[in-house]
Amino acid sequence: AAKFAKIELHRESLAKPYLHPDDPNIIAIATDHDIEHESELSIETLDINQPQQIADFIEQKLLVKALLLYKTEQKPNLAK
Repeated sequence: AAKFAKIELHRESLAKPYLHPDDPNIIAIATDHDIEHESELSIETLDINQPQQIADFIEQKLLVKALLLYKTEQKPNLAK
């Protein structure tokens, strides 16, 4: 199975357990409640009701990954 980064969505009212840390591909949790006090969850937290915050997080992660790929790949010779 392909591995890809995920953001877990968690609503307290559903009373479901977290998927993180059992899924190592989860890079953040977007939730509607404060999980800072839950010490076993050492992961980036986002506000599920703030879509711009989630979009900014995704954009930042994609830009970092793209920059790392660019630095490690052979750059084309543009001097020709």
